[in-house]
Amino acid sequence: MDRKLLRLVFLLMILFVKKFILMPIPQETTQPEEAELVDETTKKPDSRPVKYYKYNYNDSSPDGPKSWPGMCTTGVKQSPISITPGQYLRKTSNPTINITFDSANFKNPKTVKVINNGHGATYTFIYDDNSTVPKISGGILGKEVYEFASFHMHWPCEHSFILTDSCALEVHLVHFNSKYKTLDEAKGKPDGLAVIALLYVSTYTSELTTLPYIPMIKNIIEPNTEYDEIDPLKIFNYHDVIHLKVAPRIVSYKGSLTTPGCSETVSWLIFVTPHLVLESDMRQLKELKDPYNNKVLRNNRPVQPLNGRSVYLYVPYN
Repeated sequence: MDRKLLRLVFLLMILFVKKFILMPIPQETTQPEEAELVDETTKKPDSRPVKYYKYNYNDSSPDGPKSWPGMCTTGVKQSPISITPGQYLRKTSNPTINITFDSANFKNPKTVKVINNGHGATYTFIYDDNSTVPKISGGILGKEVYEFASFHMHWPCEHSFILTDSCALEVHLVHFNSKYKTLDEAKGKPDGLAVIALLYVSTYTSELTTLPYIPMIKNIIEPNTEYDEIDPLKIFNYHDVIHLKVAPRIVSYKGSLTTPGCSETVSWLIFVTPHLVLESDMRQLKELKDPYNNKVLRNNRPVQPLNGRSVYLYVPYN
Protein backbone atom coordinates (compact mmCIF):
# COMPACT_ATOMS: atom_id res chain seq x y z
CA MET A 1 0.00 0.00 0.00
CA ASP A 2 1.22 3.50 -0.81
CA ARG A 3 3.00 5.17 2.12
CA LYS A 4 0.86 8.33 1.76
CA LEU A 5 -2.28 6.26 1.80
CA LEU A 6 -1.10 4.43 4.92
CA ARG A 7 -0.45 7.76 6.63
CA LEU A 8 -3.96 8.97 5.73
CA VAL A 9 -5.54 5.78 7.06
CA PHE A 10 -3.53 6.12 10.28
CA LEU A 11 -4.65 9.73 10.79
CA LEU A 12 -8.29 8.79 10.23
CA MET A 13 -7.98 6.01 12.83
CA ILE A 14 -6.57 8.47 15.38
CA LEU A 15 -9.44 10.89 14.77
CA PHE A 16 -11.97 8.06 15.16
CA VAL A 17 -10.45 6.98 18.49
CA LYS A 18 -10.45 10.54 19.86
CA LYS A 19 -14.00 11.30 18.79
CA PHE A 20 -15.87 8.08 19.53
CA ILE A 21 -13.77 6.10 22.00
CA LEU A 22 -11.88 8.60 24.15
CA MET A 23 -14.67 11.24 24.27
CA PRO A 24 -16.04 11.90 27.78
CA ILE A 25 -19.03 9.82 28.76
CA PRO A 26 -22.05 12.09 29.22
CA GLN A 27 -23.01 12.32 32.89
CA GLU A 28 -26.63 11.87 33.85
CA THR A 29 -27.96 15.20 34.97
CA THR A 30 -30.69 15.75 37.46
CA GLN A 31 -32.73 18.87 37.71
CA PRO A 32 -32.67 20.41 41.16
CA GLU A 33 -35.99 20.39 42.93
CA GLU A 34 -37.75 23.55 41.90
CA ALA A 35 -37.62 26.13 44.65
CA GLU A 36 -40.35 28.65 45.08
CA LEU A 37 -37.79 31.44 45.11
CA VAL A 38 -35.54 31.47 42.06
CA ASP A 39 -33.07 33.78 40.39
CA GLU A 40 -34.47 34.30 36.91
CA THR A 41 -31.96 35.99 34.57
CA THR A 42 -31.97 34.16 31.24
CA LYS A 43 -35.59 33.50 30.29
CA LYS A 44 -35.68 36.41 27.88
CA PRO A 45 -33.11 38.91 26.67
CA ASP A 46 -34.94 41.72 28.47
CA SER A 47 -35.56 39.82 31.72
CA ARG A 48 -34.17 41.32 34.88
CA PRO A 49 -31.78 39.64 37.33
CA VAL A 50 -34.36 39.66 40.09
CA LYS A 51 -35.53 37.11 42.58
CA TYR A 52 -39.22 36.33 42.58
CA TYR A 53 -41.60 33.49 43.23
CA LYS A 54 -41.75 31.31 40.13
CA TYR A 55 -45.45 31.18 39.43
CA ASN A 56 -47.91 33.14 37.35
CA TYR A 57 -51.63 33.42 36.63
CA ASN A 58 -51.60 32.29 33.00
CA ASP A 59 -53.73 29.14 32.73
CA SER A 60 -51.76 27.91 29.70
CA SER A 61 -48.34 28.41 31.32
CA PRO A 62 -46.33 25.56 32.90
CA ASP A 63 -46.10 27.83 35.95
CA GLY A 64 -49.83 28.67 35.90
CA PRO A 65 -52.40 27.92 38.65
CA LYS A 66 -53.07 24.35 37.48
CA SER A 67 -49.37 23.54 37.91
CA TRP A 68 -48.70 25.19 41.26
CA PRO A 69 -46.91 22.61 43.39
CA GLY A 70 -47.60 20.94 46.71
CA MET A 71 -50.67 21.83 48.71
CA CYS A 72 -51.94 24.02 45.85
CA THR A 73 -52.87 20.87 43.92
CA THR A 74 -53.20 18.26 46.69
CA GLY A 75 -55.07 20.31 49.29
CA VAL A 76 -58.79 19.92 50.03
CA LYS A 77 -59.38 23.26 51.79
CA GLN A 78 -58.14 25.64 49.13
CA SER A 79 -59.05 29.28 48.49
CA PRO A 80 -60.65 31.24 46.95
CA ILE A 81 -64.14 29.77 46.65
CA SER A 82 -67.42 30.68 44.99
CA ILE A 83 -70.04 31.89 47.47
CA THR A 84 -73.79 31.92 46.84
CA PRO A 85 -76.54 33.18 49.18
CA GLY A 86 -78.10 29.74 49.63
CA GLN A 87 -74.78 28.19 50.54
CA TYR A 88 -73.91 29.72 53.88
CA LEU A 89 -75.21 29.16 57.39
CA ARG A 90 -76.51 32.34 59.00
CA LYS A 91 -75.22 33.29 62.43
CA THR A 92 -75.94 36.39 64.47
CA SER A 93 -73.35 37.95 66.71
CA ASN A 94 -72.40 41.32 68.08
CA PRO A 95 -69.72 42.26 67.63
CA THR A 96 -68.97 39.97 64.71
CA ILE A 97 -65.31 40.77 65.04
CA ASN A 98 -63.38 42.72 67.61
CA ILE A 99 -60.96 45.21 66.11
CA THR A 100 -59.09 47.25 68.67
CA PHE A 101 -60.42 50.73 68.10
CA ASP A 102 -58.75 52.32 71.10
CA SER A 103 -56.87 55.57 70.44
CA ALA A 104 -53.47 53.83 70.36
CA ASN A 105 -54.47 51.82 67.31
CA PHE A 106 -55.35 54.93 65.35
CA LYS A 107 -51.72 55.94 65.63
CA ASN A 108 -49.93 55.97 62.30
CA PRO A 109 -46.96 53.66 61.79
CA LYS A 110 -43.60 55.38 61.58
CA THR A 111 -43.00 53.80 58.16
CA VAL A 112 -45.13 52.23 55.44
CA LYS A 113 -43.12 49.81 53.31
CA VAL A 114 -44.27 48.53 49.92
CA ILE A 115 -42.60 46.03 47.58
CA ASN A 116 -43.32 44.81 44.06
CA ASN A 117 -42.72 41.05 44.31
CA GLY A 118 -43.27 40.46 40.60
CA HIS A 119 -46.95 39.61 41.08
CA GLY A 120 -48.33 42.70 42.80
CA ALA A 121 -47.74 45.03 45.73
CA THR A 122 -47.41 44.07 49.40
CA TYR A 123 -47.52 46.66 52.19
CA THR A 124 -46.20 46.38 55.74
CA PHE A 125 -46.37 48.82 58.64
CA ILE A 126 -43.46 49.50 60.98
CA TYR A 127 -44.46 50.73 64.44
CA ASP A 128 -42.43 52.26 67.24
CA ASP A 129 -44.35 50.21 69.78
CA ASN A 130 -45.76 46.71 69.25
CA SER A 131 -48.72 47.57 71.48
CA THR A 132 -50.08 49.76 68.68
CA VAL A 133 -50.15 46.95 66.11
CA PRO A 134 -53.83 46.25 65.20
CA LYS A 135 -55.27 42.98 66.47
CA ILE A 136 -58.51 41.13 65.73
CA SER A 137 -60.54 38.40 67.44
CA GLY A 138 -64.11 37.12 67.74
CA GLY A 139 -66.49 35.45 65.31
CA ILE A 140 -64.91 32.43 63.68
CA LEU A 141 -61.65 33.33 65.43
CA GLY A 142 -63.09 32.74 68.90
CA LYS A 143 -60.90 34.04 71.71
CA GLU A 144 -57.68 33.77 69.73
CA VAL A 145 -56.00 37.12 69.06
CA TYR A 146 -54.53 37.73 65.61
CA GLU A 147 -51.94 40.43 64.91
CA PHE A 148 -51.81 42.41 61.68
CA ALA A 149 -48.82 41.54 59.45
CA SER A 150 -49.33 43.02 55.95
CA PHE A 151 -51.82 43.62 53.18
CA HIS A 152 -51.82 43.09 49.42
CA MET A 153 -54.25 43.19 46.50
CA HIS A 154 -55.61 40.92 43.79
CA TRP A 155 -57.32 42.12 40.64
CA PRO A 156 -59.95 41.26 39.66
CA CYS A 157 -61.48 39.73 42.80
CA GLU A 158 -60.60 36.16 43.77
CA HIS A 159 -63.66 35.16 45.81
CA SER A 160 -66.70 34.85 43.60
CA PHE A 161 -70.00 36.43 44.62
CA ILE A 162 -73.08 37.58 42.73
CA LEU A 163 -71.19 40.84 42.11
CA THR A 164 -68.17 39.00 40.76
CA ASP A 165 -68.51 40.38 37.21
CA SER A 166 -67.99 43.92 38.47
CA CYS A 167 -65.69 43.15 41.40
CA ALA A 168 -62.46 44.82 40.33
CA LEU A 169 -60.25 44.53 43.40
CA GLU A 170 -59.86 42.32 46.48
CA VAL A 171 -57.65 43.54 49.31
CA HIS A 172 -56.27 40.95 51.75
CA LEU A 173 -55.24 42.03 55.23
CA VAL A 174 -53.11 39.20 56.62
CA HIS A 175 -52.98 38.54 60.38
CA PHE A 176 -51.20 35.82 62.34
CA ASN A 177 -52.08 34.20 65.66
CA SER A 178 -50.25 36.13 68.38
CA LYS A 179 -49.39 32.93 70.26
CA TYR A 180 -46.81 32.28 67.54
CA LYS A 181 -43.62 34.31 67.31
CA THR A 182 -43.63 35.09 63.59
CA LEU A 183 -45.82 35.04 60.50
CA ASP A 184 -43.69 32.28 58.97
CA GLU A 185 -44.17 30.09 62.04
CA ALA A 186 -47.91 30.72 62.03
CA LYS A 187 -48.24 29.71 58.36
CA GLY A 188 -47.58 26.11 59.34
CA LYS A 189 -50.15 25.97 62.15
CA PRO A 190 -53.84 24.99 61.72
CA ASP A 191 -54.95 28.12 63.58
CA GLY A 192 -52.10 30.26 62.31
CA LEU A 193 -53.63 32.86 60.00
CA ALA A 194 -56.67 35.10 59.63
CA VAL A 195 -57.24 37.10 56.46
CA ILE A 196 -59.76 39.91 56.08
CA ALA A 197 -60.90 40.36 52.47
CA LEU A 198 -62.29 43.69 51.26
CA LEU A 199 -64.14 43.83 47.94
CA TYR A 200 -64.16 46.79 45.54
CA VAL A 201 -66.24 47.74 42.52
CA SER A 202 -64.61 50.20 40.11
CA THR A 203 -66.16 53.55 39.26
CA TYR A 204 -65.37 56.62 37.17
CA THR A 205 -67.02 59.07 39.57
CA SER A 206 -65.13 62.29 40.24
CA GLU A 207 -66.49 62.50 43.78
CA LEU A 208 -64.35 59.64 45.07
CA THR A 209 -60.80 60.11 46.37
CA THR A 210 -57.95 57.78 45.54
CA LEU A 211 -57.23 54.92 47.95
CA PRO A 212 -54.53 55.94 50.46
CA TYR A 213 -52.00 53.33 49.35
CA ILE A 214 -52.23 53.87 45.58
CA PRO A 215 -49.86 56.91 45.40
CA MET A 216 -46.96 54.67 46.52
CA ILE A 217 -47.37 52.40 43.48
CA LYS A 218 -45.49 54.77 41.16
CA ASN A 219 -42.33 54.11 43.20
CA ILE A 220 -42.33 50.33 42.66
CA ILE A 221 -43.30 49.85 39.01
CA GLU A 222 -40.24 47.66 38.37
CA PRO A 223 -40.22 44.13 39.89
CA ASN A 224 -38.34 43.49 43.12
CA THR A 225 -38.29 47.19 43.97
CA GLU A 226 -39.41 48.56 47.30
CA TYR A 227 -40.17 51.95 48.76
CA ASP A 228 -40.43 53.30 52.29
CA GLU A 229 -42.86 56.13 52.98
CA ILE A 230 -41.80 58.18 56.00
CA ASP A 231 -43.51 61.48 55.24
CA PRO A 232 -46.07 61.98 58.07
CA LEU A 233 -48.39 63.74 55.63
CA LYS A 234 -48.46 60.71 53.32
CA ILE A 235 -48.46 57.88 55.85
CA PHE A 236 -51.75 56.05 56.43
CA ASN A 237 -52.81 53.48 59.02
CA TYR A 238 -54.70 50.20 59.32
CA HIS A 239 -58.03 51.90 59.79
CA ASP A 240 -57.53 53.97 56.64
CA VAL A 241 -57.26 50.69 54.74
CA ILE A 242 -60.13 48.82 56.35
CA HIS A 243 -62.35 51.96 56.71
CA LEU A 244 -64.73 50.13 59.03
CA LYS A 245 -67.43 52.42 60.42
CA VAL A 246 -70.11 49.93 61.43
CA ALA A 247 -70.13 46.23 62.31
CA PRO A 248 -69.86 44.46 58.94
CA ARG A 249 -71.65 41.46 57.52
CA ILE A 250 -68.95 38.81 57.24
CA VAL A 251 -68.78 35.59 55.24
CA SER A 252 -66.35 33.24 56.92
CA TYR A 253 -64.86 29.82 56.23
CA LYS A 254 -61.69 27.77 56.69
CA GLY A 255 -59.35 27.87 53.72
CA SER A 256 -55.86 28.57 52.44
CA LEU A 257 -53.50 31.19 51.16
CA THR A 258 -54.23 31.93 47.49
CA THR A 259 -50.56 31.94 46.44
CA PRO A 260 -47.96 29.13 46.56
CA GLY A 261 -47.55 27.21 48.86
CA CYS A 262 -51.31 27.55 49.53
CA SER A 263 -51.07 26.70 53.26
CA GLU A 264 -54.45 25.51 54.58
CA THR A 265 -54.16 27.50 57.78
CA VAL A 266 -56.41 30.50 57.06
CA SER A 267 -59.62 31.64 58.71
CA TRP A 268 -61.23 33.85 56.07
CA LEU A 269 -63.31 36.91 57.01
CA ILE A 270 -64.84 38.41 53.86
CA PHE A 271 -66.56 41.75 54.38
CA VAL A 272 -69.58 41.33 52.13
CA THR A 273 -70.52 44.96 51.42
CA PRO A 274 -68.32 46.19 48.55
CA HIS A 275 -66.51 49.51 48.47
CA LEU A 276 -65.73 51.73 45.49
CA VAL A 277 -62.37 52.15 43.80
CA LEU A 278 -61.55 54.65 41.09
CA GLU A 279 -60.86 53.23 37.66
CA SER A 280 -57.76 55.43 37.63
CA ASP A 281 -56.53 53.59 40.74
CA MET A 282 -56.99 50.29 38.93
CA ARG A 283 -55.03 51.56 35.94
CA GLN A 284 -52.20 52.55 38.27
CA LEU A 285 -52.08 49.07 39.82
CA LYS A 286 -51.92 47.49 36.37
CA GLU A 287 -48.79 49.51 35.59
CA LEU A 288 -46.83 47.22 37.92
CA LYS A 289 -44.43 45.00 35.99
CA ASP A 290 -43.55 41.35 36.38
CA PRO A 291 -39.99 39.94 36.01
CA TYR A 292 -40.41 39.73 32.21
CA ASN A 293 -41.26 43.41 31.86
CA ASN A 294 -44.95 42.65 31.30
CA LYS A 295 -47.67 44.59 33.06
CA VAL A 296 -49.51 42.73 35.82
CA LEU A 297 -52.97 42.94 34.26
CA ARG A 298 -54.43 40.28 36.55
CA ASN A 299 -53.27 38.29 39.55
CA ASN A 300 -56.30 36.36 40.77
CA ARG A 301 -56.35 32.62 41.40
CA PRO A 302 -59.36 30.68 40.01
CA VAL A 303 -61.99 29.50 42.50
CA GLN A 304 -61.37 26.14 44.17
CA PRO A 305 -63.75 23.29 45.14
CA LEU A 306 -65.60 23.75 48.43
CA ASN A 307 -65.27 20.04 49.30
CA GLY A 308 -68.04 20.08 51.89
CA ARG A 309 -66.73 22.94 53.99
CA SER A 310 -69.13 25.06 56.04
CA VAL A 311 -69.52 28.70 55.08
CA TYR A 312 -70.97 31.12 57.63
CA LEU A 313 -72.59 34.51 57.35
CA TYR A 314 -72.14 36.60 60.49
CA VAL A 315 -74.77 39.30 60.82
CA PRO A 316 -74.55 41.92 63.59
CA TYR A 317 -77.50 42.69 65.81
CA ASN A 318 -79.60 45.64 64.72
